[in-house]
Amino acid sequence: MKNHKSVSVKSNTFDQIKKLTETLLPKVKLSHAQVIESAIQHCSHDVTNKGNNDYKNLHKNKTSQK
Repeated sequence: MKNHKSVSVKSNTFDQIKKLTETLLPKVKLSHAQVIESAIQHCSHDVTNKGNNDYKNLHKNKTSQK
């Protein structure tokens, strides 16, 4: 069994997630969790914490993924 956690998001962000449940994959209705997981997996960059809420973006080399 997988462990699940809750997060709070702004209303407009939740509305966007809700819209993506039906539009991200045509003819398939995804759960809210599936939409969020898909967005994270397809993110174009990683964010790492340097401490004190100071974040540094580490861009992936797209040519190495091909």
